[in-house]
Order: sequence, then structure tokens, then C-alpha cells
Amino acid sequence: MRGNNFTPYFSFCLVFRCVLFCYYCRTMTHKNILFAVMAGVSFFIPAISFAYTINSTGGDCALFGTWDGSTCTMTQDIEDSIIINSDNITLDGAGHILSTTTPIYVSPTNGITLSSRTGIVVKNITIFGFTCGIKITSSSHITAKENIFRDGGYGIHADGNADNPSAFIFIRKNRFERNDEAISLQNTEDVTIEDNIVTNV
Repeated sequence: MRGNNFTPYFSFCLVFRCVLFCYYCRTMTHKNILFAVMAGVSFFIPAISFAYTINSTGGDCALFGTWDGSTCTMTQDIEDSIIINSDNITLDGAGHILSTTTPIYVSPTNGITLSSRTGIVVKNITIFGFTCGIKITSSSHITAKENIFRDGGYGIHADGNADNPSAFIFIRKNRFERNDEAISLQNTEDVTIEDNIVTNV
């Protein structure tokens, strides 16, 4: 869907004991919005973001890219989050854009989520508009390289706890543009940050 296309998405939702007639539309900026009419009053509700999952068999990779057994290569831009649920996986954006349909002031969203993972590489993606571009929790041997993080909250945030910190994190040759904070680290060990560019933070 492009332009001002306005496709009916009828949903009967009981909210405050009222029936909502909802319409799904995509605006000129391709943001997903629910247009609701209740008792003659119109208002907008940002749509809930969906998360693609990548696992050891590829998971949802085929919905937006190609899978070769360990690498998911994007073949198109997508407007949702990605969760990597298995170890030893490479996500190659191949220059494509990962963006969110939910404004960061409405609901926190992560572009790519890694929790308790090891051996993950995320490269060559433009990650746009998320509360956190890449969220790393209690993970090790994680590489983020040659990505662009733009117009978000944190570009990369890595954390863990005293018993299971994130460790051996490599952040190389990324570009951070107009984010609130480029890189945030809490309870991490052995982090390498080199050859990154930060502008307009």
C-alpha cells in the first residue's frame, strides 16, 4: 500500500463498553494507524508493532529475506521489530531499512532484540526510529558493524546483571545520526568500540 490508500479494517472492540469501528490506513509516511470512530468522535490510535523472529531454522526470515542456514539476508525494507532467538546467527541488512510504526513517545520499541544469545552478528542495516536500535541483554560475542542508527533513542544498549553480564561486545564502523544517545552500557564486560561515527546526538 502506498500514498493515501485507505483500506477498511473493521474491528469490533469493546472499550469502555462501546463498539469501535476501526479502519486501518497507511499515510504518506507509511506509518500504520488505526482510525477509530466512537460515538461520533474520531481519534487516532498507533498500531501495535509486530516482531519477526529469527531462529536456528530461519523462523520468519523468509518473510522479508533469504536464509542460508546461519545468515538471514534482508531483501526488502521492513517496518517491524526483529527478535533473534537462537545462537550463531548473522543478520545482514544488505543496505535495507528496519523501521518502526510506533513513535518512541507512544510505546518503547526495540529494533533488534538479543537476550541470552551468543555468536550474533548484525550488519549493514539502517535502523530507524526505535527507542533502542539494538537491545542486547546477558549475551556474549555479539558484533554490530556497518549499521546506521538514525532518529531513535539509544542506538545500541547492552546490559546484563552481576551474575550474567553482556560480554565480548564488538561495535565497529557504525554510524549514529540524531539519536538521543549512541551507545549505552550497563553491567557489561570486554566491550570493543572502534571506528564509529556519531553526529547530531
